[in-house]
Amino acid sequence: MNTTACQRLFSGLDFLTPMALCRSEFLARKMESYSGFSVEIPAGLLKAQNTLAVRCDARTNEGWFYEGKPPRYRCIWVAFFSRWQRYRLLTGGGLHRPVQLVSAGSVRVAEHGVYVVATPTGSLAGAATAPADVAISTEVLSSPNDGQSGAMILVQEVIDAATQERVKKVQQSFLFGEANATTVKQTLHLPSAKLWSLETPNIYIMRTRIFAGATSGESVDEVNVTFGVRRALFDVNRGFALNDVKTQIKGFCMHETFGGTGSAIPPTVNEFRIQKLKELGTNAWRGAHEPVAESLLDSADRLGMLMWVENREFGQETDGCKFKSSLSGFSKRLKRRYE
Repeated sequence: MNTTACQRLFSGLDFLTPMALCRSEFLARKMESYSGFSVEIPAGLLKAQNTLAVRCDARTNEGWFYEGKPPRYRCIWVAFFSRWQRYRLLTGGGLHRPVQLVSAGSVRVAEHGVYVVATPTGSLAGAATAPADVAISTEVLSSPNDGQSGAMILVQEVIDAATQERVKKVQQSFLFGEANATTVKQTLHLPSAKLWSLETPNIYIMRTRIFAGATSGESVDEVNVTFGVRRALFDVNRGFALNDVKTQIKGFCMHETFGGTGSAIPPTVNEFRIQKLKELGTNAWRGAHEPVAESLLDSADRLGMLMWVENREFGQETDGCKFKSSLSGFSKRLKRRYE
C-alpha cells in the first residue's frame, strides 16, 4: 500500500467493548458506540499482511431499548410486555454501520476537517434564492515526523449537487511547516444561492483539494462535503422560523431499528421512512436516542426533513464510557454539517 497514513473509520458498533488488534498489537478500545470513531493504523503494520480483529461485547448497558438488556432487567421487561416482545429483547451485538479503510499521503485534510458556514443576507420570506456569504475553515494534517514542509495550494469549489455545475471557486497558498496541523480559512460570495427548505431542499457540494507546490501541481488529497443555504432561528415570541417563515415542527421520535434489519439499517430503508413520514404531513425526525448514521443525515438533507440530533451518556467516565470525548467528536461532526 503506497501510503503514509491509514485509518479504519467505524461509524457504529452495536453495544461494544471493541478491541482492534493487528499482529497481536492492541490499537484501541471504545466503550460507547453510535458516535463513531477512527483507529490510526501504525505505518509499520502497512508493510506486511495483517488482520484487523474487532471484538464487540453485547453485555454492556449501552443500548437501553429493544436491542437488548442485561439479564437482571430482561425478566422485568418480558413480564411487562406481551409474549412476542421477548424476541426483541434478545441481546445482540456487532457492526451496524459502515466501516471504511481510509488511506492518504503525508499531507491530508483532517477527518471532519472541512467546516462550511453559509449565511444568507436580506429578507428570505417567500424567496427561492438569496445572496449568501460562505466561510470555510479547513484543517490540514501532516503525519508525525514525516519531515515534509513547503508550499501548498488549497482549492475549494462550490458545486450545485443537482446540476453538478461549478458555481464558485477560491484558492489560497499556504506554507506547511513542522507543525502537525494547519488551519486554512477562506471566504466566498454566492450572489444568488438556492435556498434549502422543506419543499425545495437544494444542496451544494464543497469540493476541497490540496495541491503540492506553489503552482497547482499534483493533487495530494480531495474531500467533498455537502451544505445548504438557509436561515434557521428560534425566537421566544415567534417560535421556530425557517428562512424567515414561521414553521411548526411536527415529527416523531425514531429509534434506529427496523423490522427485518435490526440496527443495521440500509440507507434506502431510511429514505423510505422519510418519504412516508412526509406523506403523513411531518417535517422533523428526532434521532432517539443517540447520534444517527451519516447516511440518514444525508437523506434528510436531500429529501427536506428537519433533524433533531442528540447524544447521550451511560455510566461514568471511570467506567470507560468517555462521554466527554464522545461528545467532542459528535459535536465536531454536526458542526461540520449544520452550523
